[in-house]
Amino acid sequence: MLPAVEGRNIVIAGMGVVTPNGIGLDEFWNNSINGKSGIKSIEFDDYKTRVAGRIDDFDPNVIFDSFLEGKEKGVAKSRYAKAVQFGLVASFQAAKQANILGSDMKILPHLRERIGVQIGTGGGGIHEIGPDYLYKLMQKKNFKTSVLRIQPETVSTYPSMVFLAEGPSSTNVAACATGLDALASAVNLIRGGEADGMIAGGTESSLTPQIFEYFSGINALSNNSNPDKASRPFDKDRDGFVMSEGSGVVFLATEEFANELGAPVIARILGYGRTSDAFKATLPNEIGSVRAMRKALKTTNFSDEELRYIIKAHATSTSMGDEIEMKNIKQVFPNPEEIVIFAPKAIIGHTMGASGAIEAILGCLALNNGIVPPTLNLDSPIPEIGEYNVSKEAQLYQADVALANSFGFGGINVSMAFGKP
Repeated sequence: MLPAVEGRNIVIAGMGVVTPNGIGLDEFWNNSINGKSGIKSIEFDDYKTRVAGRIDDFDPNVIFDSFLEGKEKGVAKSRYAKAVQFGLVASFQAAKQANILGSDMKILPHLRERIGVQIGTGGGGIHEIGPDYLYKLMQKKNFKTSVLRIQPETVSTYPSMVFLAEGPSSTNVAACATGLDALASAVNLIRGGEADGMIAGGTESSLTPQIFEYFSGINALSNNSNPDKASRPFDKDRDGFVMSEGSGVVFLATEEFANELGAPVIARILGYGRTSDAFKATLPNEIGSVRAMRKALKTTNFSDEELRYIIKAHATSTSMGDEIEMKNIKQVFPNPEEIVIFAPKAIIGHTMGASGAIEAILGCLALNNGIVPPTLNLDSPIPEIGEYNVSKEAQLYQADVALANSFGFGGINVSMAFGKP
């Protein structure tokens, strides 16, 4: 990990979310701490899976009224994939909170070259391609513009064009660790002096038959047809993850830049760790995530005796993943009294490439509010939990650091430590 450049401490100065249990921070936070799930029933005739974290109340024609003008509203809906639309709305929320937008909802002219975009996705619009989709698309007169619907980099380039962010722009792909990986990349760009602020996060919309077929084929999805009980992180009766959709985006900035903007300092980036298992595609080993967590914590500049932690677990509700993550957390935190763990996927499902960013936002909100959201359906905890506190219900807890874990297929591990402002 690169050392922080002197005078370039990184903070979160804006947040935005589009999730199955809430659009916008207030709705998302209130529903999360009250245990209101976003997982719903779905109908796919050919698959055992009958549940997903689906967003039902997202209407681009209504939501985009606040910052898109004229025909651009229709273009956003017709030309760009749903993952791009989710990311655009979350980016707008974060940018607005950070005070970087003018009355025309564009980044203020004197700030544009100082701000970039780093949003990740597992597949972007590729999920929306059916067997005949690309052929039909090529027959259209507007093929050159319609093809943008399926290009992954569009999740970053479209917000940069809409809001006129002229700094660096690129798209991360790191499987289920993508959202948090994008935040780490954005931190490096700021520390390296390429930008003073970055719109960063993850977005995903993959609720299509093709993607369900793939994950069903490797027995990764829950076959529980009850939406209230299907996602069961750390529970003995878990049988796979619940696929979901959404977006989480933050505005990262140097502390000086945030103060210049008059933006709120929501959390500080204390450190992060990125490692690879170099092991198996779908099975984590028992050292890679340990190294990632330890790297993230190495730069907190506090002694271990002083700290209390909130651990935002990756915890997908899969058989091996949850057990190994819990074992690894216990290696890093041998004292059960210093941590409280929670697993957001019990409430919102697995938002894939967006999960790292959405769940990190929830971890920061928990840190600031002193409330740890519940981990639903933890009726029969796995033995690995032992004496450790995994929140079955929302609980008051004043912590110093929130540690967010995100792990992806292929052995990708990202952990990031956040501190109070």
